[in-house]
Amino acid sequence: CVVCRIGYARFVTCCGDNRDLQDADRRQGQMWIRDRRHLVLITGASSGIGRTLAREFAANGWDLALTARRKDRLDALAEEIKTQYGVDSLVIAADLSKTTAPKKIIEAIEAEGRQIDGLVNNAGFGLAGTYT
Repeated sequence: CVVCRIGYARFVTCCGDNRDLQDADRRQGQMWIRDRRHLVLITGASSGIGRTLAREFAANGWDLALTARRKDRLDALAEEIKTQYGVDSLVIAADLSKTTAPKKIIEAIEAEGRQIDGLVNNAGFGLAGTYT
């Protein structure tokens, strides 16, 4: 499953391939640990790889904390995912090029009484040029 392929299986037994955490609980195909669904924070979730991975995690029962600069796109994605997969999404508009953004994201997640169980760190940019 996507959780094992990406490496989050160390948090919970998801598809049965990870035998280390046999006590983790699966209910109705949802990812659970200690009576709550897992939450994955996905940066750069408004398009491209981040958007695709949000759908993959949702399909595997993870709740989502979606962050990017474009709130309108995040809202649309959260609505789509809720309808299709029935998981919850926290939408947090933030520009990670700003030094205050990480604190804002963590505070928004904590305000909902949640904690981050997985991270897709997809926000950023590259500069054209020779790799040295």
